[in-house]
Order: sequence, then C-alpha cells, then structure tokens
Amino acid sequence: MLTFINILLKQLKSFNIIDATGVLDFADKVSYLLTPVVLLSCSLCIGLRELFSKPLACMAPHKTFHIDYQDESMLEGFCWVQGLRLFHPDKPVPDDEQEWRDLPQINYYMWVPLLLAALAILAHLPKLLWDLASFGGLGVDPAELLRLVRGSAHRDRAWRRDEVTTVADVMRRTLNGGCSCCFRCGRCCCMQCKQKRADCRWSITLLPSYLLVKLIGMANVVLQLIILRQFFGLDLTAWSHWEETAFPSVGICKLQYQALTHLQSIVAFCTISTNVLTEKVALLLSIYLPIVLAICTLSLLLWIYRLTVCRYRFLAKFASIDKCCVAGNINSDYKKHKRRTLRSLDSNFLGTNGLFLLHMILINAGELFTSELIGDLYRGFVQRQGPQLQDRNVPSDTCPETSAISLAVTETSRSAMV
Repeated sequence: MLTFINILLKQLKSFNIIDATGVLDFADKVSYLLTPVVLLSCSLCIGLRELFSKPLACMAPHKTFHIDYQDESMLEGFCWVQGLRLFHPDKPVPDDEQEWRDLPQINYYMWVPLLLAALAILAHLPKLLWDLASFGGLGVDPAELLRLVRGSAHRDRAWRRDEVTTVADVMRRTLNGGCSCCFRCGRCCCMQCKQKRADCRWSITLLPSYLLVKLIGMANVVLQLIILRQFFGLDLTAWSHWEETAFPSVGICKLQYQALTHLQSIVAFCTISTNVLTEKVALLLSIYLPIVLAICTLSLLLWIYRLTVCRYRFLAKFASIDKCCVAGNINSDYKKHKRRTLRSLDSNFLGTNGLFLLHMILINAGELFTSELIGDLYRGFVQRQGPQLQDRNVPSDTCPETSAISLAVTETSRSAMV
C-alpha cells in the first residue's frame, strides 16, 4: 500500500500543467478544460445524490390488503423506472385512462448525470482536434516548444539563452518546411526548394486549423445550450415557471396489478427531491455557458486583430525590448531600415504561422522569453540577409553583434566571388 502511495505521489509531483493544457489561450482553457470539469462535477453531484439518498419519496393514500406498503422502496423503485406524470396538487387526479395519458410524463431525471457526462466529453473534443491538427499541420508539436521555455523567467540568463537558441532553431527549420538550404540562406535558392516552399505554404495550416477549432468550440457551446433546453424543456424567459415546467417537485404514478377478478390500480404521490439539485445545476449552466460563449467570441476577434492589424507593431515592440536589436542613439535611416527589415522578417520568414507561434509563446511563457526569441530570430534573419543589409545606410556601431555577423557574412561572400 505504501509503495502504491509513493508511486501516486511521484506521478502527481511530475504532473505538468503545460503537458495537460498544450498550446491554448485563456478562452481555450475555459472552453476545453474548465467546462468539462464543471460538467463532470455537476454530473457527479447529481449522481451521488441519486445513489446515496432517495431521489423519490412516494406515498399511496389508498392502501389495500393485497399489497404491503410497509416496504416503500418497491413503490418508489417502480415509480422511478416507469416515470412520473406532471401533477398539480390543487387539481383532482384524473380517473379516465385517456386523461391520464394526456398528462405530461417526467422521466428525464434518471438520465441527468449521464447527459452531463456526455456534454463534458463533447466539450473536450475540440481540444483533441486541436492537438491532432497542430502536430499534423506543422510537423512539430507546439506544446514541445512550451515545455522548453517552461519556467524560463525563474532561471539564469545562460540557461534561458540556450533555450532561446533551441526554440529559434526549431522555428527556423519548421517555418522553412525543413529544407536545409532554406535554413542556411533564408531564401528559396533552387527550383525544388521553391516548389517545396510553395507546397509548404499551403500544407501548413496551423492558424486556419486553430481558428476552425475555435469556431467548432463556439458551436459546441451553442449545441450544449440547445441540448439542455430540449432535454429539460427549459425556457430561459420564464424563470418563475421552472418548478411547474422543467423542474416539477411533485408527480404521480399509477401502479396496476391483477386482482382476483379485475385490474386494480393504485395512484402514488411522489416528491422529486433530486430536481431541487437539478434546478440549481441547470441555473448554473444557463449562466455559465453564455459567458463561455462570449469569452470565446472575444478571443476569436482578438486573434483576428492580432494577426491582421498588429503584425508589425507586435514585432517592433518586442524587437525594441531586446538590447541587440536597437540602440540608444540611432539615426532615422536605421529606423527606416529596421522597419523594412521587420516587415521583411514578417512576410518572407515568419508569416502568419510564425506570428501565431510567437503569440502563443508570449501567452504561455511571458514577455521576457518572447523578446529574446524575437531578437534571436531578427539577428538570424539579418545574418542570412547580410550582403543586402550592407548596401543600406546602417551604422556599424548600432548593434555590435549584428554588425559583426553581417560584416563576416559580407567578407565571406566577397572572398567567394574573388
């Protein structure tokens, strides 16, 4: 027993929240992770309530000598399985068989825990789709990049520098389609490479897959609201009538048995105590799910804004944070040149998928690691485009590391030409 407890504690200690969540933003975590937990908790509460207490309490006012009602569990079990009829205490019990059949039947309460568990599985499906799409569409697991940068803010600079270099190399190879010549020179330098790069632009569907999964998640929330409404017969505009329509507290059932010469019927009056908890759960979900839908909608609009309007602003902000991307005294020519270089970095190297990965790293790893990563990508892009940069009016003392790299590349290219 102690060995089992030690193994369990080791597993819990090694649990990694990034491994469990993956590459998600706040809205995704609420929709794909928190919502299943809420639904499973509600299902567990109602299921335990029905299992360990009496979900129905029935009483037959007219007793006969043919059935012993001292054992009330038989009558309650019969009414639970058969289902109840909606009954108002201020109205008489119908005697006619047709009038009895016209009464609304209530038998959903036994399926509430199973329904909520099914909705929890349904809420988690977009997360599974996103995990498959992100790994299959990019050729690398984006969550693996986040495992590399986990806890970078609490480590020393040398360790963080190594992780930045590793992540930057992975992004370079990934965004260039894994082509070695693209990785070395940063450009498509052969027909095979150009064709591969063209195919790669269409095959890498990371961002469209993410937006599609987000739309599926939003449709999933709407579907959950529709299912709850149809299952409970819930009318959100008539809150005061819930106890009479969706969650009745009193019902009746009819027990028929064969007497000596005729068919005997006994009507039992039952209180549905489990509906008291079910009503609270339905009220919670009718408020929680629209909030989740609003959060997902805002997140979708925010992603569209990030990747359309704020593309250059995002790169310029974090490139200026990195100390080797900008200096204290720089002339206007260098500012214009840096602006052109960042736009070229966006259009010719990063693209929409690269910006998406950088935003996800920012959300999950913080600004410190993101600024150093963008600085590394920027310096690498300047290095690969070194001969073109030397033709510009760029001061040599602006960024020592970048200038030295560019000068070395230029000297190498000149010697090769000679």
